Amino acid sequence: MIPSDKNSPPKKSFWDWLVQFIPVWVQIVICIGAIAVAAVPFVFPRILSEETPTPTSAPPTDVLPPAVSQAEEPTETPSPIPAPATPELVAPVLPPPVPGEDWARNCIDTTIWSTFLEDKIVRGSTPCYELTQWGITGESGKVIFVTHKSQSRAVEYGIFTPWQDWKGVEFSVHKSHLENSEVWVGFFEEETVYSNGIVFVIQPDDVIDIRQLPVEDLPVNNVGLPFADGVFNVDIVLREGKFKASVDGQGIISEWPLSFAIKYMFVGYRSLPSTNLDASVSDLKFIK
Repeated sequence: MIPSDKNSPPKKSFWDWLVQFIPVWVQIVICIGAIAVAAVPFVFPRILSEETPTPTSAPPTDVLPPAVSQAEEPTETPSPIPAPATPELVAPVLPPPVPGEDWARNCIDTTIWSTFLEDKIVRGSTPCYELTQWGITGESGKVIFVTHKSQSRAVEYGIFTPWQDWKGVEFSVHKSHLENSEVWVGFFEEETVYSNGIVFVIQPDDVIDIRQLPVEDLPVNNVGLPFADGVFNVDIVLREGKFKASVDGQGIISEWPLSFAIKYMFVGYRSLPSTNLDASVSDLKFIK
């Protein structure tokens, strides 16, 4: 018989071992929990970002919208508000040019005047007529008549401009030579001296004549102005179908009735056989 060892420690049961390791296990669990809690801010965002990827492509566009039933009316899209219209730039309306102003530009303007040259027709290829062949030029604010001719009959040359319902006109006539010729300033129904008209005429020897055309009746006999010295300042007033004229303040004709409507004014001359003419019309001013 083998004797028992009284000094050997008693044998431990399972429960004794379990009770002995519980504190150790508790510390291990606490450490693992602390590590897990510390890792949550770093691990979970990565997991969430990997599990919910951001869409990189647009949704399909081939899906048709649901059909609108006949009972339903489509919603009206409000009309866009129109942009305010840009105001159009309107060119200012310029008054028509005044006859005589072109003479100051050394020109007889083709847009203001038309020519009357017996049976000749001149169409200006430039803004100014070239009429020196007929002894007519525009220069220094004047229309000048200079010609020396020998011919078999009388002819009339000059320029017409439309009458713009003025109440009258003022002008000056200066003559240096007036032999077998006459200076005419007249008013006509048509654009020809052969139509109804009335003409203020300056003849040789400072004689003033008023003629009614086309038959050349004389409303007033010839009036002599021996002290005019070759310069005549003329005022003609057209009022209520009547004609009134004065020279240097001296009345020549008063309230002569006109039987036609004035539509054109003529400035020119009559050339008789063996003409020697050097005269001008200037200071043309219209009474509105």
